This record gives sequence, structure tokens and C-alpha cells, in this order.
Amino acid sequence: MDAVGSRGQGYIAHEARGTSFAAPVVSGAVALLMEHFRGQLGNVEIVKRVVNTADNTGHYAQREIYGAGLLDIEAALKPVGDIATGTPSWHGDTALTLLSLPPAIGGLGQRLAAQGVEVASLDSLGAPFWSSPARFMHVAAWTPPRLIPEIGDAADGSGQPHLGFTPGTVGIPVKTGAGRPRGVVADWLNGTGASAGDFRLLKGEDRMGVEQAPGEGFRWGMLQDGSSWLGGYPSGAFGNNVRSATAWFGRSARLKLDDRWSVSASGTVAMASTDLRPGAMLEVDTHVMSTWEIGVEQGIRGVARWFRVSLSQPLRAEAGVGTLTYLAGLKDGSPAYERAAGSLAPDGRELEIAFTHERPIGWGRGAVEIEHSFDFLHEPGRTDSRIGLAYRLNLQ
Repeated sequence: MDAVGSRGQGYIAHEARGTSFAAPVVSGAVALLMEHFRGQLGNVEIVKRVVNTADNTGHYAQREIYGAGLLDIEAALKPVGDIATGTPSWHGDTALTLLSLPPAIGGLGQRLAAQGVEVASLDSLGAPFWSSPARFMHVAAWTPPRLIPEIGDAADGSGQPHLGFTPGTVGIPVKTGAGRPRGVVADWLNGTGASAGDFRLLKGEDRMGVEQAPGEGFRWGMLQDGSSWLGGYPSGAFGNNVRSATAWFGRSARLKLDDRWSVSASGTVAMASTDLRPGAMLEVDTHVMSTWEIGVEQGIRGVARWFRVSLSQPLRAEAGVGTLTYLAGLKDGSPAYERAAGSLAPDGRELEIAFTHERPIGWGRGAVEIEHSFDFLHEPGRTDSRIGLAYRLNLQ
């Protein structure tokens, strides 16, 4: 080993070799490792780690001179080989253990982290490494779709469908009434007294459902989803499959103030159940969600100039609990597991204000829409703004 000291403006170099000088360095490294692993590794495990992570390449491979090699404290502090986490009955590769959460749920991982929860993973030598729950749970990768306003039709009196609250779900209108195609479904819908176009069959990948979404009156629907949780997916120790079911009920109303102005409002309450793989890291209670919108309109859409300003709250969980079963570390050399419960309700509440203007332009109709969101995706302090343009040529 080398030691360098100073005297005045010059330097004097001292060189010394031997195990007596290596011993305090290794002892300090052992103490550092004991602290780093929170005292959960015993003496044998620490020594094994020091030996297995030593640099024994190049000239350090001469065992008769260097023994196990050169102490590499940086390597000893990092995971060695594969690293995994999970529960007593289900575990997976830490790098593949992810759960994308619906925006309605928001940052469940951050809420659990605020309670002091840390999820441990074990490397191939059995050493624990801790991460925030937010490392494993994040809001589903969601980019707002390109904003292209829909140009209204004077004959279209239906409201916007919820489409099961799940991205990638489409609504297929079911025609009812005299002179329309009939069948078992159509006959049943006719018997409800609903207007044509009120009902939609909901369809998507492993999804099937139905909803009634009129422009005015009661609305309801249900959706069975065999492969996602409102668009979120699990992997690794969260399991490799998820099923969910959603049912909702609401009402829409419109009040005409005069020949030009009207006010509309709608509110919906939904209930969802989610089934992850038995024994996976997360269990989800049945949760209650809500969404609402209030709008003020001027003019007649699809006929002349039309303007609308609206304030809405996208789908948000209001009640429900998610329980995380996680590896907390080691106890007496064996994996120790704990459970923590967190509210499914996000910390923020997104409010979106939108301005839409539509008017005849040339041989068709044009529309512009501007949207701005506060607490975007229900994350406090986050904002988002979008603007979209559309034009439809009238070929009639």
C-alpha cells in the first residue's frame, strides 16, 4: 500500500506492504457493508460477498499473491446476478415487476412510499436491496390523443359514450325502433322505450359490454374486461394476468335558457372490481369512481354558429383500498414479508376546462377546441393544454 504525506512545500512518499495494512481497509469495508444492508446479513454472508465480488482479473488472478483478489467495495454494494422480489407464493424478476395503474387511481406507489413502505429485492447472493413502491407502480403510459374536435350533426342528440372507461374500447350503436333491423338484442332494447342510438355494444380486445348513453336522462352501462384494469397491466411479481369488471350509472340533463343559450350537466358513479393473480403483490378492493361535466352552450350545433364552454372531472377513484404484500427484507437470514394498505383515491383531482367553437366555413363546417387541465391525471400541480382544429366538407 502507498501513503503520501507532505512537509512544507515538498512531498515525501512512503510505501509499505503487508496484510497488516490491508486488514483495516477490509475491516472498514465490512463495517460499511453491515451498515448498507441494515445489519440483515451475518458475518458469513458479508465475508462471502467480499470474496465473491473481489477483482480477481489480470495480475490479481495470482491467488498465491493476492488471495481472493483486490477488494472491490463498489461491486460489493451492488446487486450480484439475478435480483427478484415478490410474495411467499409468487415472485418474479425485479426488472420485470411492474404494474401500470389507471389514471383514475393515480400514484398508488407514491402514496405507499409516503407511509414509509420500502420493497426489498434479493440478489443471487441473498442480499437485500430496497426500492420505493413507486419504482414498481406507475400510471399507465398514457399520452393524450391528438385533439381533433368532432363536428356536430343537428340530428345527433346522443351524448358522449363512456366506452367502458377503458382505452381501446369502441361503441357500436344498436339501431332500434320501427323499420330498423330486429333481433334478440334489438327487441329487448325496443322494450325499454329508449331512443334510437341510445344503446351501444362495447367491444375491445378481451372486452365486451353494453351502455345506454342518451343526450338527456339516465345513463348506465357495464363492461367485462378479461385482460386489463381500466387499461392497466401487471407483470412479474404482480402476476401476468388481470381481469376487471365495471358498472356505472348516471344522469344527463339539459336546460334551455332561451332560443340561443342552454346549460347541460351530467354525472356518473362507477363501481369496479379487479382480480389480479392469486398470491400476487397487490390485492384491490372493489372501488367507487366518479366523473362529471357541466357545460354552457350558445347556438345550435350543426346548423349555425355554436359555442360551448365546459368544466369536467375525468374518471377518478373516490373510495377503495389496495393492499400490497411485499418483501421487506431479511429476518434471521430468511425473507420477511409485510403488508401495507393504501387508498386508491389519488391525491389530486383533475379539472378540465374546454372551449369549443364551430361555424360554417366555405363549403363545410370548421371547429376549434382548446382544453386545459389542472392537476392533470389527478397529480397535484401538474397541468396540460391542448388545441385542435377540424373541418368537414359538406358534399350534399
